[in-house]
Amino acid sequence: MPIVEDVKRNIEASWRPRERFYGTFDNDKNAYVINNVRLTGGAFNTTNIQVKISEVAEDTAAIKLCMYCPVSTSRKNRLNMQEFLTYINYGMLLGTFEVKPMFIPNTNASAIPGGTVRYRRTITIRNADASGRMLKDSLEIGCDILVAFSELLSKVATNDNYPFQEILCDIQELKNNPQFQRIESYFDDDLFR
Repeated sequence: MPIVEDVKRNIEASWRPRERFYGTFDNDKNAYVINNVRLTGGAFNTTNIQVKISEVAEDTAAIKLCMYCPVSTSRKNRLNMQEFLTYINYGMLLGTFEVKPMFIPNTNASAIPGGTVRYRRTITIRNADASGRMLKDSLEIGCDILVAFSELLSKVATNDNYPFQEILCDIQELKNNPQFQRIESYFDDDLFR
């Protein structure tokens, strides 16, 4: 997997200690792990990030950016969360939100509990042409998206009596939030315009 090693070298060469997105490589998973990234302006103070690098073809790598929300959705709220994520994912151009199933058969136990919500974005790289700046820009976009939706994600995950019609009204109210106005161009349909 020479392309994976090249991409890892590019990341390590361009990211320095004390930077917002500085972390460490988990060589067993070909993942760059960044813990406790600060978020400002939303309901979440921090997020944990995993940048997973995989070879998908000769001279082509996929870089999967996963940003985990510090809330977990109970089984009781799972349907509301899935509907909410489907609604906001529908028109999102850059990435997607997912909720981890409570149980995934034929897998080892994971440190990430079922019900955890994450923002995921995948980037395809050819010939190891991944710059640290490109990845930082992608992570900044992910942070902006998490901040914009953090209050609603937290409310849907933890509120047992939150009817979906009220969620839809709160999504429409979100349009007036300055945090959301920063990411409005990341959507391609009338859902948020």
